[in-house]
Amino acid sequence: IWKFQDLRSHLFLIRTKIVYLRSYSVPNKILVLSSTDLKLSPEKIVRMYACRWMIETGFFNQKEFFGLGKETRSVDFDNQNAFMCLSALRATILEFHRRLHRDVRTMGEIARNCQETMRIIPLAEAVKELFVRLIEFPDKLDAKRLHC
Repeated sequence: IWKFQDLRSHLFLIRTKIVYLRSYSVPNKILVLSSTDLKLSPEKIVRMYACRWMIETGFFNQKEFFGLGKETRSVDFDNQNAFMCLSALRATILEFHRRLHRDVRTMGEIARNCQETMRIIPLAEAVKELFVRLIEFPDKLDAKRLHC
């Protein structure tokens, strides 16, 4: 049970379930997770935090490597939404490539490699290559027995 004091100096209690996880790689490192839903099992709490962590790292990657929030200074909602979608699309395509080819590089390494390649390749060639790969995409999915 955690005790908090609010701005009016009234004491209130919040019941929480706490889960401790020991790191496999660093045995003396412990991760502490908590939930106010006391009915959740420790396994469910860990799964929920894992999902949340994927969302957080996805946003980090989009901001850090794919231009989320940096490509446009427009205040127009539709413009901002379009650039957000482009950022998410780039991140999704590279993540799919990483998983499909079992690439062990981090998303940052892959993104930097793509940025370097884009500086070298003329724009028309890059767009052509993108369309060729998009056309091949369903066949590659089928060959790996993956379906959308």
